[in-house]
Amino acid sequence: MSSAKRGVAGLEHLAYRPDIDGLRAIAVLGVLLFHAFPGFLPGGFVGVDVFFVISGYLITALILQDFGRGGFTVRNFYARRIRRVFPGLLAMLAVVWLLGLALLMPGELRMLGQSMVHSAYFSNNFLLYSQAGYFDTDAELKPLLHLWSLAVEEQFYIVWPWLLWLAIRLRPHGKWLPLGLASLSLVACLLVTPRDPVAAFFLPHYRGWELLAGALLALHGQRLRQMLATSGPACLGWLSPLGILLIIGAYVGITGAQPFPGWRAMIPVAGAALVILSESAAWFSGRYLAARPLVAVGLISYPLYLWHWPLFSFARILFGELSLILALFLIVVSFGLAWATYRYLEIPVRRSGNPVLRAAWMPLAGLGLLVAIGVLGDVTRSAKGFPGRVEGDAWRALQWPEEWIVDPACKAAVQPKGIYCQLDGRSSVSHVLLGDSHANHFFPGLAPRVARTGGALLQIQAPLQMAGDDNWANVDWVIGRPEIRTVFVAYHHGRIHEKDNPFAGVTEKLLTQLFAAGKTVVFLIDNPEFDFDPRLCTDRPAIARWLGAGNNAAQRCGESVEFMRRKRVDYERYLVSLAASFPELQFFDTFTALCDDMQCSAIDGKNLLFRDRHHLTQRGSERAFSGFELP
Repeated sequence: MSSAKRGVAGLEHLAYRPDIDGLRAIAVLGVLLFHAFPGFLPGGFVGVDVFFVISGYLITALILQDFGRGGFTVRNFYARRIRRVFPGLLAMLAVVWLLGLALLMPGELRMLGQSMVHSAYFSNNFLLYSQAGYFDTDAELKPLLHLWSLAVEEQFYIVWPWLLWLAIRLRPHGKWLPLGLASLSLVACLLVTPRDPVAAFFLPHYRGWELLAGALLALHGQRLRQMLATSGPACLGWLSPLGILLIIGAYVGITGAQPFPGWRAMIPVAGAALVILSESAAWFSGRYLAARPLVAVGLISYPLYLWHWPLFSFARILFGELSLILALFLIVVSFGLAWATYRYLEIPVRRSGNPVLRAAWMPLAGLGLLVAIGVLGDVTRSAKGFPGRVEGDAWRALQWPEEWIVDPACKAAVQPKGIYCQLDGRSSVSHVLLGDSHANHFFPGLAPRVARTGGALLQIQAPLQMAGDDNWANVDWVIGRPEIRTVFVAYHHGRIHEKDNPFAGVTEKLLTQLFAAGKTVVFLIDNPEFDFDPRLCTDRPAIARWLGAGNNAAQRCGESVEFMRRKRVDYERYLVSLAASFPELQFFDTFTALCDDMQCSAIDGKNLLFRDRHHLTQRGSERAFSGFELP
């Protein structure tokens, strides 16, 4: 049952509500099932949005409680946050690092170290924003991906106590300050999501409205209940089931392919808010959300969230897609680790009467341990993942150094637009390779072929959009140099669809301009693209091999040509249309060069030809052009 107390004029706090633990359970189960079975619950990731609302509500209520008692201090606030957050987080980070040391390739461990640094300093959301996004190809292979949400919460708590203090000092009108901030954050989120959904997903100023929605309930919830009660006592009882319906509707109706958060995030946020606004003694909340099984899961929801994702991520790194049996096994292990963390770490640190655990210096010790974890991550990153752990040098093929993307000498000499610049500088530029990341990975194989004729190859970025793309300036640069005789064009086209071609019109405009300038143009037909991660084919550390990772690599690391062709049917129709529209266009088929009559393989013996599902290694690039002759 909930109770309200006015400790500061107009401000409220609430007592413990078991139905909110039930709501926590629904939130974490949504996330867990989404990560285990994405097709079954495509919108389960919005459970994080439910957590945001709960967190904003409870933290604000606790702060108000302290204000009401006259005992709020910033030191006590952060000490309580450390006792709540750090025990499980420290244990999980330590175990993840040990697992990474035992199971990961050097490049993967180096990336894990980088993520540990940002996770320890609660900035993992900024790192992930700079890398790509939550739904990108490699997202499921990042063991600390899930800590972005914890980072957003902690960033919020850096500023929220001060803003709430200001609101109280400016009462009675200051208590509406959170409403203004929430409105600004929501409007910004709605405006940015269609244009930059990755920024809206990860950055705190676009997510703050969700936490502030919970804070507003702590500030004004009692008044809202009283207003609703005037419409009839039964009205409050129906808020909770309506809220749960909204959350479940979001779980099944939202997908990662849609721009998010934006207006779609308002659905689970509204659902969580309705549950909190309801009375815990109401029929639905008291009977169902406060049921013991849900409350039990809610109590371990935080450690369950911490542990489940690293287990799924490591399993996918080692074995690819999860089988039903493996996914269920990992869920059971996640629950076991969550319970043990709650029982033997969280409870003793937060509630034990032991004088050592209750000592005032314990939060500082926890903070020191977290800094040490960050230092360990930085050492791991600086040591490039300790390559001496892994036998042989197959792991080197997974690396694509920064200088293979942007060669500083090339950048200084050419000053192109875009991010790519590679130059075989043995003579003046005679040939140019235009395109995206696939042009970049073709460069090591194509450049020596050009050099054999006495020429030099330059690789720079081609435009990706018809208008508003700075890379059209690179095309103008090429057209304006008569010494450049031949232009190669390469895009990641391989799995485009007739109804979803992101390059529609771009390639045609590019070819038209190049031919009008009298250039010889060679279109590089795209390489194969696998439905598995070729990193599964590598010789991992001994423990990973003992677990079965990489076994039968020769059998597992290829796909039939027939299957590949079926995936590329729209692309091959597109090639036919290009040939018909531009009779003078020449083609070179890297697909055929990388496949035999029966199979396309990601490995050649123990040598990797691909470093991910569709990007070549240096050896793969060399093989792609092994039979190439300049026109």
